[in-house]
Amino acid sequence: MNQNDKMETMKETEFKKVVDFDPVIYDDDLYLNDCKSLKRRLLIAEKLIIIIAAFISMPLGFLLSYSLSSSVQEFLDYLSVGANVTLFVVYWILSFGFIILFMFAFKNYSIYKGVVKSFLLNLVFSIGTYLTLSSLSMNEGWIIASFVSSSIYCLIMLVTIITVNIVDDRNFKSLMIIGPKDDAEAFAKKYLEKKNKRSKIRYVFYEINGEIDERIYKKVVNVNEIVLLETLSVKNKQKFLLYFNSCLNKDVYLCSSYFDVISHSVSIKNVNGLLAVEQKPLVIDKVEGFVKRCFDIVCSLIILILTSPVFVIFPILIKLDSKGPVFYRQERYTKDLKTFKIFKFRSMYVDADPNKPAEVGDKRITKVGKFIRACRIDEIPQVLNVLKGDMSLVGPRAFMHGDVDHLLEIDPEYRYRFNVKAGITGLQQVKTNPGSNYKEKLRYDLYYIVNYSLFLDIQILFETVLTVLKKEMAAGVETDQRSLQEYLKDNDKEFNQHTGYIRILNHKRNFDKETGIIVPLMNPKYAKKTIDEMNKMISGKK
Repeated sequence: MNQNDKMETMKETEFKKVVDFDPVIYDDDLYLNDCKSLKRRLLIAEKLIIIIAAFISMPLGFLLSYSLSSSVQEFLDYLSVGANVTLFVVYWILSFGFIILFMFAFKNYSIYKGVVKSFLLNLVFSIGTYLTLSSLSMNEGWIIASFVSSSIYCLIMLVTIITVNIVDDRNFKSLMIIGPKDDAEAFAKKYLEKKNKRSKIRYVFYEINGEIDERIYKKVVNVNEIVLLETLSVKNKQKFLLYFNSCLNKDVYLCSSYFDVISHSVSIKNVNGLLAVEQKPLVIDKVEGFVKRCFDIVCSLIILILTSPVFVIFPILIKLDSKGPVFYRQERYTKDLKTFKIFKFRSMYVDADPNKPAEVGDKRITKVGKFIRACRIDEIPQVLNVLKGDMSLVGPRAFMHGDVDHLLEIDPEYRYRFNVKAGITGLQQVKTNPGSNYKEKLRYDLYYIVNYSLFLDIQILFETVLTVLKKEMAAGVETDQRSLQEYLKDNDKEFNQHTGYIRILNHKRNFDKETGIIVPLMNPKYAKKTIDEMNKMISGKK
């Protein structure tokens, strides 16, 4: 070892002595900004805009209507009559109260619900206005102005709802994952594989023998999202849910268990003085089933008409590409575990093993098959199954015998997904990622059954169109047996492995030869500080 190498080793050793935490490499946690939930602040802003928009939409609507139909002065002259001024003010107050009552009676949990709520408000307000003012024999100008007022309000809210969702989606999110070591690292690896530029994992804390490292209370200030895994012990779930939700401005996500799913849509009841929740049956009743069946028939006929060229062109291409039938038929399970023959365009060679799931670069898939699988064209013939009544447009995925029989044996919960018909698409298909395990998919299937509505079906159908555009959803499953640490190393990501947790860095670091300090390259100014100054800064932060 030469003199320079000895000096560098001495400086690094000196650095490790003066810094009061795990050695090996300098941890820059103390130089991260505190992270808070932007989502909560955006929701507060949305509520303020609701109040402001409700207050100004009425006069703006009247002013705009009358300015377009006549002069502003004529409008002011019209209102100068005492009776009209009084009526206008009363109507203004009533409309303001109605809008506030309507908007705060329902919460927005998604952009879809926000848009529908605004549309319904406009519809209800417009009809109510027409009936009220018509009965008072008011002129058409008042009725038109009222319609314009409600339209202005709904336009403001639509822009607000869309903006809030876009801003929250683009906000940088730093994540903490908490769960048993193996489960937490597996979840973290799968999350990192998505390569989301706006969301990064900073910590993965392990539950070891029911305990979690106490340093979590200091590290949590550096994240704004916390994920509690389903397999976390009940004791720790309760403790951290109470702590994070009551003491910190963080977004906390509890990964669902079976009981979380069935208790999501419940009504609160008083049972002899005890607070109780009434469980919604895990079925779709006969009336809902009839409505769903009518919706399936109408939509399937429309799809068949729109896709009729597909049934002409692709059978020819499939025949030219490889020998064998155009359609692929296989026995699948549907409601009450009844079997049926599913229709699909054939995407594999005739001698391929149909019971083996497709993988990335699977050689069993034909050239035309790769295209129709990527575009989901191979699924279109299933509308014939929907018309026959074997399937529904939306529902749990129709799986093969081998998969279902095995899962029914190892998991009693799995049979409840067969309380409804299998679907061409479903909540599980549009929400889960390729390679998700059966339990993750099952949670979405059960959630769908408990919370079924025609609106949810329509929402899933729209999301399916967006999902089809994602090539990876049809590319097959790619098996990755690497550990989280191996994945991080292979992707050139730095991390600090501690006993109770792992700290993942999202930037490079460098060992400064002059000071002996390992510093983040994103903050090169720290490299110029001496060891004493750096240690003093750390102590001050503590």
